[in-house]
Amino acid sequence: MKYKFPHIDHLDQVRPVIQDVEGFILAEKDWGWVANYVQMGPHVFPEVQTEADAIRRECRGLIFDKNGKLISRPLHKFFNIGERDETQPENVNLSQPHVIHEKLDGSMVRPIPFEGAFRLGTKMGMTDVSMQSEVWLVDHPNYREYIQRCLRHNVTPIFEWCSRKQRIVIDYPEDRLVLIAVRHNQTGEYRPYHLLQADAAQNNLDLVKTYPGAVSSMEHLIAETHDMQGQEG
Repeated sequence: MKYKFPHIDHLDQVRPVIQDVEGFILAEKDWGWVANYVQMGPHVFPEVQTEADAIRRECRGLIFDKNGKLISRPLHKFFNIGERDETQPENVNLSQPHVIHEKLDGSMVRPIPFEGAFRLGTKMGMTDVSMQSEVWLVDHPNYREYIQRCLRHNVTPIFEWCSRKQRIVIDYPEDRLVLIAVRHNQTGEYRPYHLLQADAAQNNLDLVKTYPGAVSSMEHLIAETHDMQGQEG
């Protein structure tokens, strides 16, 4: 579970890693390319032992422009507790510094640079769901300005679109575009949460909440959250 994120600049680094692997697609669009997974399993996402293994875990909606340059890097592939050997509760060390985020029940969206501006997209790019969030964005210039600043600094802000228009389990009576992460496009480095808090305060953004209190182990967290109601995941 702990490994160095691969440095990715170009489609040529990704194409040979996934082109002959069942479970991945490389979709050509009018505006670029999308590298995404369409199946699960150890053959798709093996334990990370090589750079190629690490690159596979990035193929969760990587966006490249028509020239093959990486322009949008969403969340890497992660797994549920107990889903893999590496995420068994006893293998998750919570004695080290950590932040536990709220699990939102929406759709991941992120900006994709497009014709001198940007569009919002889900894992597969511009979709009906991401267009819902684009409509919402029209009346929220503070979000547009923040996104534009991020793109100028070559980082991808990642949001969760929570809306009754796209309800999954939890009912969100008001449309929300919640900042959940920011990643550097090439290195994959995540912006620390305390800096996200500063971003949210300065730009009046809705920010993902963190789990209150202290958690000594994953078993402790599971026991505390087992009977929670009105929460996802």
